[in-house]
Amino acid sequence: MDIDFFDKETARARKRFNRTFGEMTVYDVKLRYAVLLAILQLNIIAKRIRKKDGKNISPIDLRKFTILCKTLDRVFTRLETTQRRQHHETGQNLLHAQTG
Repeated sequence: MDIDFFDKETARARKRFNRTFGEMTVYDVKLRYAVLLAILQLNIIAKRIRKKDGKNISPIDLRKFTILCKTLDRVFTRLETTQRRQHHETGQNLLHAQTG
């Protein structure tokens, strides 16, 4: 069975969602739901493209899929960077408090 590009990308988005929001103790609920809706939209577009089976695939669907993938990637990257920065600052504050 071939690994479908669209399946791979949607699975990657789901894994990053679980990893990113799973590690967060505090998060913006609206952002979380917006990301969830974007992943759902990604799945819907992927199913629509798969149904075409390589024939008459809408360039609009391909464009939407690509834009959503890139947007989700940017959101996850920003959240992960923010998380790392907060963990680093928290660690520095704890270290300073212990030595001070």
